[in-house]
Amino acid sequence: MPKGALPKLLLIACAMVGTIGAATATRSAATVAPSMASGPTISPSLADLAKRLDMSPDKLDTAIRAILSERWKKTAAIGNLPSATVQQGLDRIAVAPADLVLGVSFGPPEGPLSVVANHFGITVPQLFDSLRQGKNLTQIAQQHGKSADSVREALTRAASTQVAWQAAQRGWTADQQRRALLSITHQIERWMVSTPLPAQHLPYNVSV
Repeated sequence: MPKGALPKLLLIACAMVGTIGAATATRSAATVAPSMASGPTISPSLADLAKRLDMSPDKLDTAIRAILSERWKKTAAIGNLPSATVQQGLDRIAVAPADLVLGVSFGPPEGPLSVVANHFGITVPQLFDSLRQGKNLTQIAQQHGKSADSVREALTRAASTQVAWQAAQRGWTADQQRRALLSITHQIERWMVSTPLPAQHLPYNVSV
């Protein structure tokens, strides 16, 4: 194999496994089996990919996790994520099923409305009631003794984790990740002063 070819092949492998994970992953970060901590099972598809790359399945699995771990640490740094969140992501990568390691989700699974409701200490239906009355997030924040800036911070913190994880999985450049964060920041500003907001489980509209 030509010198320098293996790293390129590993990146291609990451992309292939990521496609498999995105198409087949049905479990969230919270539902990855604890038993995986003793060592992920190598699936037939990963074993076949390893054979085509002329390397052992275990070596390929280790390489994919190493690449994703490095990506995650880099994107987490760009997103200014706290060290505890970074470590949680690394732990998730370590125990995820081999075929799904690039498709396993991580970070706040709730949509923007759930993040806001939790910040206010109320339920999503209660938040909906206020929105139906024509109030925007800034007005509702004042009603619950919260500042508009604290709402922006809660939404941005949740979004930053999700964007960093997507950037690591998809191999985004730093510029792409920053554009995605800027896009979400603009969305959050619109949500602060207008209604209606996105549906409860609608994800942030990430664009790069």
